[in-house]
Formats: sequence, structure tokens, C-alpha cells
Amino acid sequence: MNPIGIRLKISLPTWFKTRPNLAIGLTIFLVCLLVYLINSQTISSNDNVPHSLLAFNLLENHTINFDAFRNSHFYGADGQCANCPGGVPYYFSEAPNGHLTSSYPIGTAVVTFPLYLAFFIYLKIQIWFQGLFSSAAVSFPDITSIAFESYRRSFEKLAGAICTALSVVIFYFASRLKFSPKATAVSTFVFAFATSTWVISSQGLKQHTISNLLLITVIYCLLKANRVEGKPRQRLLLIAGICCGLIPSVRLPCTVFSLAAIAYSLFAFRKDTLFLLLGLPTALINTVWNYHFFGIENLVRGGYSRLLDGGSGSYIFTLDHFRDAFWGLLVSPSDGVFIFSPVLVFTLFGTYQIWRLRAGKDEQLLACFIGASVILFISYCFFGPWNGGNGSYGSRYMTDLLPILCFPIGYFLERIVRQSDLSAVGSFSVAGQRRRKLHRFGLQGAAILFAVALVFSTGVQAVGAFSRTTWGTVPLPLAVDGKTRIWSWHDTQIQRHVNSILFDVFNPVGNGNAYLQTTDGEIEQILDRGNMRSAQASQRPLTTLAVNPGRQLVLQAQLKNTGTTRWYGYETGMVRGETRVLVRFFNAANQEVKPSTRNRLYVSGMPKPGETATAIGAIAFPKQRGDYTLKFELTVAGVGSFIDSPTYSLPLSIKGQAQKRKKKL
Repeated sequence: MNPIGIRLKISLPTWFKTRPNLAIGLTIFLVCLLVYLINSQTISSNDNVPHSLLAFNLLENHTINFDAFRNSHFYGADGQCANCPGGVPYYFSEAPNGHLTSSYPIGTAVVTFPLYLAFFIYLKIQIWFQGLFSSAAVSFPDITSIAFESYRRSFEKLAGAICTALSVVIFYFASRLKFSPKATAVSTFVFAFATSTWVISSQGLKQHTISNLLLITVIYCLLKANRVEGKPRQRLLLIAGICCGLIPSVRLPCTVFSLAAIAYSLFAFRKDTLFLLLGLPTALINTVWNYHFFGIENLVRGGYSRLLDGGSGSYIFTLDHFRDAFWGLLVSPSDGVFIFSPVLVFTLFGTYQIWRLRAGKDEQLLACFIGASVILFISYCFFGPWNGGNGSYGSRYMTDLLPILCFPIGYFLERIVRQSDLSAVGSFSVAGQRRRKLHRFGLQGAAILFAVALVFSTGVQAVGAFSRTTWGTVPLPLAVDGKTRIWSWHDTQIQRHVNSILFDVFNPVGNGNAYLQTTDGEIEQILDRGNMRSAQASQRPLTTLAVNPGRQLVLQAQLKNTGTTRWYGYETGMVRGETRVLVRFFNAANQEVKPSTRNRLYVSGMPKPGETATAIGAIAFPKQRGDYTLKFELTVAGVGSFIDSPTYSLPLSIKGQAQKRKKKL
């Protein structure tokens, strides 16, 4: 046997034994990475397109602008973004200097550049190997083409998972500075798998992913700095300063955490704070970027100026909006952080302990960050789209606060661990024994509640990670009926995701052709539910319809199941096998006219044979004037149209002027 191999087999475990922290950190990292990647899907949004392209664009095209992406597939199949304000996708901006750039800060791309450099080298090596065994020329894929999209999404998922797993490792070591191994392990599990760290941060390259990584690094460095002096402290403060400077470049609202770190450092470390301040110039990276593309008047807002001026990122300073957002972010059925992660309720106990122990340096540090979290939370309560848009599972904005919400849980867990360690210690008096018994009983009850909340929270996150639904856009976008649906217990996000998994496993439709043979239905009437801003405007039955070119209306169909099989509506989350109403337009020559989006009405419930049902949806009408026939057709998604069901027709007249978007100057 090779003696070198023997030495490697013997020395490797020994090397890890002499470095237990490295072994623990690597184990946590690999376990988290495996769990985050095992669902084999990227749960992302178009917000992340610039983050996941900038490094490739720089390395391959040697430029920092996105001019090459004009008329690319991001603009639509024909290179024209018909539904985009100004004809530009919202995540890109036409900068005043004449170049196309990102609408979002570039800190995420800066922090993850080393990862994307590795991805780029990997692709180059892969192409080189393919060229060795291929007679045809093999070149690097065009990053502006649709063919590169699978690479972009895969690398985005991997980058998000790696950065989130690293965040969990740093969270563990930060907690270990303060708590016992048992309490640290459980609180780290809470952060990693019982919160939206799993479903939101790890599944794509969101701003929250990197802001959490930077924030937990700052917390670790400052906690560690409380325990050392001299050059080790100065190095830690320098690292914390670098991260504090990058935080505004990643996610502007999280600047409050950088300010909290600076305030605490000035109080706790006095002159050594200079080293933290020396790291802050990393904020200039995004400032220089903004100056280059947007000029001196937009040094801070940069590409955000387009979103804010367009109204999509506006603040609403009214008491009613604050109240709706406050309770919505906390306890609404489809967005509340305590609904998706009830284990975070125990943060309140930890916060109380921090207040009791406020004389300690660590507690003062945590109090600063808790105060910053409260400020950030209040700001989100005034934010217009406080629910985070259509695509997030749970409270996306509350993801910014997770390191601060999870860390105090360690105080509660430490109390439980300490009580179990002292359970064998007796008391000298009968009264003392009674008090201890009562106290132990209360802690045991709290521990049971914590365990139940932890299991539920982890299950909810697992459901979100392993399922995909269109809850945010079906039957209507949240922009239309957001307040109603977010507070409804009838069709919550969690319920639809659970249904999606169950119906996917049991597959009640089975053989699609056989299912269609026994499925039938009738469209009884069509009702007008008003425009996209108010889906409750009217409910008048329609015999004819006249609209302006390009308008969108909310229509509702009254249906009856006349077959011998059950229908499955949108609440099931099935997608394939779901009963829908397909809406089609035919001109005077009986030629089908296809608008920019496919139009459907979505059936609600699971009506049995003989039962009635409703279907609702937002319909985009053609932009060309003229007379049309609007046809409604019952279909089974992913299977086909009903075989014998008659098509419901409605005369349509498109006249007048197309509606124009108002632009703010």
C-alpha cells in the first residue's frame, strides 16, 4: 500500500481533531449547503437578474453596463417589453449617461464576485474539455441569449446557497461566544431551517442573502472584539467596518445596522473605533457606480430613483397603512413572520433577558441592533408594497431582521439548558423545593411549546422549499386584491403549498385522456368585476363588451360541473389537472388575435358533479381597434380542453384611445 496514502488517512482526522472549530464549521456549512440545494429548484425573482449577470458581463464582455442586453430575451420574445414602463424591464434602468444599468445597488454582485469568478473559470474549463472531444467549434455561451438562462439560474442558486450556509456558520460561532454548545446548536438550527433563511435567502441571490451575511459578520466581529484587545481587536473592527460599508451598497434600508454598529463601537471601543471607520470606504464602490451612471444628484438612490419615481417604492405615511402593515408583517395568514416562523415568538423572552442584563457589553451591543431592527421594521410599516410583492413565500422584508430575531433565542435556550443541568441539585427548605419545582414546571412547559413551534416552523419552511405555486398572481395579482388575500384564512400561502405537494403525490387526475372523457361543464354567464385597481367595482352580467385598446379588466365566469368527475381549482396548487377557463380573441375574419399575455379565468374550489363554481381572472385586451368575438373555453391545465363542452361567445368592441401610463418628471 502507498505509504503516502497511509499518512493521509491517519493525518487528516488528526488534523481535524486539532482544529475542532474548523471541523464544526465545515460540517455545518456542508449540511446547510446540502439541504439548501436538495430541492433542485431556484426560488428567485427578476430582481436578481442584474446581480447574477454583472460578473459574467464584466468577465466575458469586459464592461460594467448592460447595453448588450437591450432587445435580449429579458425584454420579451420579440425583444420588446410591451408591459414595461418606458419599454425597459423594471430591474434595468436607462441611465442618464446613455447606458443600460441595474435598478438596484451593486453590492450583492461585488460581494459574490469571487464566487462568480470561480463559476466563470469552471465554464471556461468545461468548454475547453468539450472542445477536446468535439469536431465542431465550442465557444462560451452568449450571456445575452436565452440559452444562457439555465446557467444563470443554476449559478444564482448555488451562490445564494453558499452565502447563506456561510451566514449560518458565522451565526453559530457568534452564538458560541455567548451560549453553551446545546443552546448554540438549537438557535443555529432555528436561524438556518426554521425561518425564511431557508426559503428566501438560500434559494437565490437576493439582497437579503448578502445583507444577512454582512450583518451576522458584523455581529460576530463586535462580540469577539468585546473579548480581545490590541491588534486582534483592531483587525476585527476593520473587518466589521468593511462589512458596515458594504451593507448600504447591498440593501439601502439596512444602513440602520451599520449606524448601530458605529454607535456601539464609539461607546465601547473609544479610539479603536478608528479601525472600524477605516473599513467604511467600501461604501464608495456603490457611490462611484451611482455617480458614473446617474450623476451627482442620485449618489444615494442610484437606480432606485426609477422605481421610487415610478411609485413602486413609495412610502405612505398614514395611520391606516401603518396599522395594516404592522399587523400584516407580524401575524397575517399569508405574510406574518410569526405565522410562518412561530418559534420567533421566543425572541421576546430573549429581548427581556437582554434588558435585564443591559449592564453587560454584549447585551448593550445586542440592544443597539434590536433598536435598529425596530427602526427598520417601522420603516417597512410605512412602505407602500410592504408585503414584498407577488413572489415571496412569507414575509420577505422581515428576512432582513432574522439574525437579530434569532440571536436572543439563545437566552431562552440557555435558561432551559441551565435548568436541566441544575435539576439534580436539591434545596435545603421545603418552600425552596416548591418554588424550584414550580419554576421547573414552567420552564418544561415553555420548552415543550418551543419544541412544537420549532417543528411547525421548520415544516412550514420545508413546504415552501419543496413546492412552487402561483399564489401571488393567481387568481389575481396581489396588487389587485392583496389586502383581502393576505388576511384570508381560506386560501393561505401555506395551505396552497401544502396542497401542491399532496396533490402532486396523489395525482387525482391520473391519466389525462381518461379524465377528459368523463369531464364536462357549462359556462352559464360572464360578469364584469371592474378594472385592475378595484376588482369589486361591479358584478353585472355581460351580453356585449366594449373596452379601450390594451385595457385590463377583471372578469368572472359562472360555471356548472355537468360531468361525472370532480374539478380541481387553483387552491389545490396542482397546475397540471387544474380546471380553468381559457379566454381567446377572434377578429372579424375569425382569425385568432393573441395579446401580450395568455388570458385565463381560474376556477375556485373543487366542485363535484352537479355543483356550480366561479372562475375569476385579469384579462388583457388587444391593442388593435375593431370588432372581435371573445370566446371562453373550459380546459384542464396540462391536459387539454373539455371534449364536449360548448364555447361561450361574447361580442367585443375595442374602440377609443389606448390608456397611457403616467410618468413622473
